[in-house]
Amino acid sequence: MKTRVYITVDVEASVARSIHRYADGFRPLLDSFVACDVGGRSEGLGFLLRTLSRYGQTATFFVEAAQTQYFGAEPMGRYVEELLSAGQDVQLHVHPAWFNFRDGPPSPDPAERMSDDCADYTEAELTDLFGQCVEIFRGWTGRAPFALRTGTFSCGRSVFRAMANCGIPLSSNICVGISEPKEPEYRRPCGWIRAEGVWESPATCFLDRHPGRSPRFRPLQITACSASELTAMLDQAQALGMTDVVLLTHPFEFVRASSRDNPTPERTKRMLINRLIQQRFEHVCAYLADHTDRFEVKTFGDWSAHGDIGAADFAVRDYPALQGSAVQAVLRSASNTISDRLPW
Repeated sequence: MKTRVYITVDVEASVARSIHRYADGFRPLLDSFVACDVGGRSEGLGFLLRTLSRYGQTATFFVEAAQTQYFGAEPMGRYVEELLSAGQDVQLHVHPAWFNFRDGPPSPDPAERMSDDCADYTEAELTDLFGQCVEIFRGWTGRAPFALRTGTFSCGRSVFRAMANCGIPLSSNICVGISEPKEPEYRRPCGWIRAEGVWESPATCFLDRHPGRSPRFRPLQITACSASELTAMLDQAQALGMTDVVLLTHPFEFVRASSRDNPTPERTKRMLINRLIQQRFEHVCAYLADHTDRFEVKTFGDWSAHGDIGAADFAVRDYPALQGSAVQAVLRSASNTISDRLPW
C-alpha cells in the first residue's frame, strides 16, 4: 500500500504584529511574505513552484482570503493566477484577525479587536466569516473551495459545523504540535477524522525527543525538521501503514527571518535566501520522486473529482505516534544554529 503525501503550503500576508503594533508604524506586508524576492527572483512562492515543477509534483496551496480586508482582492489574486497557471491546487485559508481592518485601522484597545483564533467564534459567526472568504476565493478561482485550513490551526466543533454550513467537505485544521483543538476527541497527531460532517486530515506530527526536554509533538514542517527527520518520519509512517501524511510549509520560510522580525519596507530589502530550508524541501521532493513505489503525492483538490466522499475513501484509524530520534533532534538544532549564523 502506498502512503499518500500531501505537501501543503499556507500562502498568507503578515498580520499579528501589524495589528498589535499598528500605532507604532507597523503595517501588513504581502509580497515580502509570498514572493520573497531576493536579488530580483522569488525565493518564496517562486522557489516552491520551480522545485515542484522539477520533480513533477503538485501541492495544495491554502491561500488566505481575509487579508483582502486590508489589501483588496487584486494583490493575492495575482499569486492565485500564478498558482493555477502552474497547475497547482488552490484551497482556502482564513485568518479572522484581518477583519480588524474592515472599517479602517484596528482598534487601539486589544479588548475590542477580533480574535485570530477561529475556535473563539460561534458557529453562526464563523459561517458568516467563512462565507465571505468563500466568495473572495470564488472571485479568484471561479469555484468554491473544496478544503479549508484555519489560521494558526485554531480549531473546534464550531469550525467544522461552519464549514459544513458553507459546503466545504475537507479540512486540515488540526496540528497538535502548534495548537490543540478545544475538544479532546480532535487532538490527533495524524489520520483522518470525521468531524461534524467534515473530513479532517491533521497536519502530521511526531513525538520530538530532544535530550533535556519532555517529549512533545512537533509538526512535519520544513522549518521544524531536518531533512533526515522528514524522510525518516515518512518511512516510519509507511511502515505503520498510514494512508496519509500531511507536510506543512510557508513561502516565507525559504528566506531569512530578519525581515519578518520587523515588518517594515526597509527591512525587507535585507532578506537572504535560507539555503538550509530550501535544501530540506528539495530533499523531500527528491525522496518522494525516487520512492514512488511507496509514496504517492496527492492534493486535497484531487478528491473533488470523486463526487460524494464516504468512509470508503478515508481510513479513520488510531495510529501509534510517530517517534522522533534524540540524535536527529540534536543534529537538527546544531544545523539550525550554524545556518542562522552564516552570512548567506
